[in-house]
Amino acid sequence: MNFINQHIDWIIAFGSGFLCASIIWLFLIILRLWSDIRKTNKEYLINNSEKNRDDKFSQAMSLIEGAQDSIKLKKQINPEWFSALYNEIPPLVEKIASVYYPDDPEPLKAPKLGEFIRAVELASTDIADFLQKKRIGRLIDFSAGSAIRTYKKGKTVSKNPIVQTFSPIYKKIRPVVQLVRYRSPLTWAGLAASNAAARVIQPSILGIVGKRAIQLYSGELNASHTEFSDEKGD
Repeated sequence: MNFINQHIDWIIAFGSGFLCASIIWLFLIILRLWSDIRKTNKEYLINNSEKNRDDKFSQAMSLIEGAQDSIKLKKQINPEWFSALYNEIPPLVEKIASVYYPDDPEPLKAPKLGEFIRAVELASTDIADFLQKKRIGRLIDFSAGSAIRTYKKGKTVSKNPIVQTFSPIYKKIRPVVQLVRYRSPLTWAGLAASNAAARVIQPSILGIVGKRAIQLYSGELNASHTEFSDEKGD
């Protein structure tokens, strides 16, 4: 106690510095996430084909924006963020198909099978690229391989004689450790950043899938594939 009283000024200075550093660190994360959002909108969500920007394209884009706004209102935190996408993507694609094939009783099945497979392949590639290469994607992406390696490592460590010796002690102090982690601002900052990333990833993935759906049902995907095949044949 005497040590604390004697060095209270240093403790306050250290605590203030640590708090300021944490705030700056969190601000930089948010700034980088915001930068990634802007880049994602430019690279994935904006259709660069001017010739297809007609009324149907505008209607389809309005559907995508409506789905994005809808999913932002859902309060599902990481790691349950995918279930909201699962509920939003099929209706979105069906509505986009209806825009381009209003008289077809089954607009989803209007394109050829090869075109549909190609669109799914391109959308999957875009999403994988987004999760693996973009900072905001890496913040939430946790591969199955990493999970398996972590599980195996945990089993190996748990069998260690030293760990087994101190296990009864850890069980007694575990509530204290959990309380400290719960109170830690870094824990909450990390959780907030991860959940913020998940909330941004949801509309981004909707945009990626929506863009490929527009290309599929507008015929642009088939046209670009035909041009590529002709160039390859020449």
